[in-house]
Amino acid sequence: MQDALRGYQSLDLEADVGVAPPAMQAWIAEAQAGTHDLRGALKSLETSAGGLAEDQGNFDDARCDLAMVETKIGNVLLAMGNPVEAKEHYEKALTTAKLAVSTQHNDFPAVYAAAEAYAGLGDVAATQARMTDDASGREKLLTSACAAYKSGLDAWKRIPHLSRYTGNGYLSRGPDAVTQQMYICKPK
Repeated sequence: MQDALRGYQSLDLEADVGVAPPAMQAWIAEAQAGTHDLRGALKSLETSAGGLAEDQGNFDDARCDLAMVETKIGNVLLAMGNPVEAKEHYEKALTTAKLAVSTQHNDFPAVYAAAEAYAGLGDVAATQARMTDDASGREKLLTSACAAYKSGLDAWKRIPHLSRYTGNGYLSRGPDAVTQQMYICKPK
């Protein structure tokens, strides 16, 4: 994939060709994350996010891609043990996705990104709950995790034909995986 990206970039296209290079960089990051090269994935995702941020004023898909890439950055940071920074990226993804507007305009790639971001926020709160010794703090974090998971599930309900891949080609964990995470929400 990296060779394909370098080949594409070597074409030195003069015309504005859209979000292809940043999207390709995000797909490379997915492969890196899948092989546990989290540092490489983070670097690739940050590069992708930079390109998408520049393009979002010119291409409709760039905003959706940027929102999803922000969730992917959050996922990598959480896997690296950095829930605080991960939370910042999930929140940035939600802001970028603009769920209410995206739902009205059937902008489903952005709705997927919002659903993934909510699920990520749930994961952050659940992770922080496991790390705290304070019973009251843990309960608050678990309540926050459950609310975020529920928001994610509500967002997925707004997508009429769910797929494991978003309309822009990003892998989604989907509502079934989040439903499994909600075991923490059951009364003990």
